[in-house]
Amino acid sequence: MAKGRRTVQVLMHPADLDEFDDWLRARGDTAVLKSWSQSEVPEVLHSVSLNRSAGETIDVLLAPRDHLSSLSARGFVLGRGYHLDALRAPVVEFQRCYFDDKVLRGGGLAGWTGYWGYRGGAYRWVDKPQGFVQWMESILQRIRRSYSERHASYYVGPHALKWRSNAQGDFAVF
Repeated sequence: MAKGRRTVQVLMHPADLDEFDDWLRARGDTAVLKSWSQSEVPEVLHSVSLNRSAGETIDVLLAPRDHLSSLSARGFVLGRGYHLDALRAPVVEFQRCYFDDKVLRGGGLAGWTGYWGYRGGAYRWVDKPQGFVQWMESILQRIRRSYSERHASYYVGPHALKWRSNAQGDFAVF
C-alpha cells in the first residue's frame, strides 16, 4: 500500500451529511471529535451533522472507537486550548461543507497512512496501525462509491445535485 495522505473532496448538502451520519452510526465503530478542545482528552460530538446553533466549527475529526483511549491532544500556543495532531493520530480530518441556502462550499476528508518521525537518530517513516488504515480507506471508499457524480474534482452528494439542479444555488469549489 502506498504511503502518504488519502483525500476525498466532497460537496455535501446538509441532507447528504445527515445520511453520511446515519451510515457512520450504523457502522458503530466511528467517533466524531472536535479538532480543538479545552482539555487533553478530545471532546466527542454526538453527530457528524453540523450544528451551527451550538457554535460548532466546520472542521471535525473521525476516529475508530477502539483507538479513542490512545488519543490525546497537545497544548496550543499561549495555552488557549488543545489540538489533536491529525498527522500522527489515527484520525481522519473532515472539513464539512459550508451551506447558506445560496452557496454550497466544498469540503473534504483526509487522513494519513503514517508520518515521518524521529527514531534512532534519524527520520523514518512510521506506519499508522493497519486496522486504522483499513478503517480510513473504507470511509473514503464509501464516498467514492456512493457519490457517482463529479463537479471538478469533488464527489457530489445526491441531495446537493438535486438542490443545484432546482436552481436553488450553486457550488463554490477551490
